[in-house]
Amino acid sequence: MSHSAGTINTGQMVIEQGTNAYSMFGGVYGAAWGIGWEMGRSISTTSGWQNLRDNKIVPGVGKVIDWFR
Repeated sequence: MSHSAGTINTGQMVIEQGTNAYSMFGGVYGAAWGIGWEMGRSISTTSGWQNLRDNKIVPGVGKVIDWFR
């Protein structure tokens, strides 16, 4: 992903750079954050996650929101 290539916007770039900085200079917690961030990025592109998100998580969140309406 690259901001200069137009694949991410400025807000996404700031979040990515903030995560990079915390991963580098945040000690053990920063390293753990960086590992989790990259694992989440890897998992979120799999078809299994996409199906789970679209068929279970999003409808479930919608039901919870409806409870509060």
